[in-house]
Order: sequence, then structure tokens, then C-alpha cells
Amino acid sequence: MIMSLEALVNQNYKHFSESDRAVWKYLSEHRKECEDIAIKKMAEKCCVSHSAVMRFAQRLGFKGFAELKLYLKMDGQKVPVKNELTHSCKLYQSISQMGQPQPARLRSAQH
Repeated sequence: MIMSLEALVNQNYKHFSESDRAVWKYLSEHRKECEDIAIKKMAEKCCVSHSAVMRFAQRLGFKGFAELKLYLKMDGQKVPVKNELTHSCKLYQSISQMGQPQPARLRSAQH
């Protein structure tokens, strides 16, 4: 299971700047809205620059704000990412093997 956003914040809070705290305060109070907000709008709402919003996301370990928003959506839905990914990979492997020739020992056992 993935770590919750709150756990990521708690883990990194001691390194937060004043801007980071402003972003976190707004995000924690308006989670649902922040799932689809543009970085420029988020910056305006927090009274910080868009670069500060980007640095906040990166400080938590994300590549950027878009990745933070995706994580926020998944965290809100409590999607078991690892299990879904494993299931998808197994399903893909099963489908891709359906059209492949069977090994000789399996063909002879079927006849």
C-alpha cells in the first residue's frame, strides 16, 4: 500500500519553508478541489509563486505538481496501486500468451 499524503508531509515537515506550509495548509483544507486545480491557481490561492508549489511537490518526493495531484486522487480513493498494477501485469501476460505457440510437451499431452 502507498504511504498517505499526511504521512509524507509528516516525514518532511521539518524541512518545510513558510511557502511549503502555506501550500500544505490550503491543500489539506481543500483536498478535493486540489485534485484538479492548475498550478497557477494553486499558487494564487496560497499566495505563493508557482515555483513554490512545484518545490513543495518535489520536497515530498514527486517529480512535479501533476504527479502530486495524481497521488492526491489515489490517496483520496485509497486505490491499492501495487495490487492493481500486479493484476494488470498478470492479465496482460495471460492475454499476450494466448496467441503464442505452445511448447512441444504441452501439444503432445493435449492429443
